[in-house]
Amino acid sequence: MGAGYATQRHKTLRGHKADRAAVVRQVLEAAGIDVPDTSRMAAEVRREDGLPRFHWKIWDPLESSAPIYRQVMTKAIAERLRWRQEYDAAKTRASPTGGAGKGFSGSCARPGQLSISGT
Repeated sequence: MGAGYATQRHKTLRGHKADRAAVVRQVLEAAGIDVPDTSRMAAEVRREDGLPRFHWKIWDPLESSAPIYRQVMTKAIAERLRWRQEYDAAKTRASPTGGAGKGFSGSCARPGQLSISGT
């Protein structure tokens, strides 16, 4: 076992996730795709008016205009599918052969379909 193995063995899940996010961000930027701010969903981020993004209170569903769970999840899934399509397109543009890049052998689902294939 070499030194590289020892380094990989002690990397945390958070470290692996950060490394993967950096690689994806680099591929998207190289292909000219705007990368969204990664901290835009963090609780510490404030609204444009300077107030906290979240105000915690007891929720009354009869007095709320908040979207239902299904709407929130549908929007999140659609965003993930769009991200995957952009990433696959960026890898294709960055590839010298014009084909799929290294590391991902799955295909992206078309809008409206959910694809569970791995990296």
